[in-house]
Amino acid sequence: MCASLLQSDAVAIDDDNFDPPDEDDDAEATSESTAPICHMSEVEEALNHMHGGCPRKVTTAIANNAPLGDNERCFCYLQVNSSIAMALNCRTMEAKTHTLAQDYNLCTIGSHQYGNEHGTCHAPRMTALINTMSNDCQEDLYSALETEHPLDFERRCACYLQIEQQTALKVSCRSMQGKELTVAEEYQQCLDARAENAAA
Repeated sequence: MCASLLQSDAVAIDDDNFDPPDEDDDAEATSESTAPICHMSEVEEALNHMHGGCPRKVTTAIANNAPLGDNERCFCYLQVNSSIAMALNCRTMEAKTHTLAQDYNLCTIGSHQYGNEHGTCHAPRMTALINTMSNDCQEDLYSALETEHPLDFERRCACYLQIEQQTALKVSCRSMQGKELTVAEEYQQCLDARAENAAA
């Protein structure tokens, strides 16, 4: 359903006057599946924003013309800045019918739906927070999200406290299922612990 919605939205209407669909319009609508294949140099910038095993997984999938499953693909794609991903109006491989930008858009929609259903932060929101951290913290946080194994308190605080306080305290969703506290509440715990240590 999401795919059909996306495909119908993807056809731009240039004229102010609406023309009823005809064979030319049908040809335009189906031309998405013949979008050009991305040059690897175009994909490199997106790969450079991925962490953990994602760059290897995506590169291997492209080399083998074997698309990743939705969960794996979305976990990796949503680590990429939206402006980079949405500029890639090409397919990653012959086996794909959607462009990378369309896949990214579908992943974003799915992430919002999942977050709303489970009370967790949607992936782009977590990406925006995590990508402000140091590289080692980015690796640790993305690994924690992928495996759904939270970092221990000290490590999480060392990373969370790299986020701008005003921003972090507004994040009223949980970083993953199984957690009881929101990101803002966890961040406040880190602030309290830091204040206690400073006073000791």
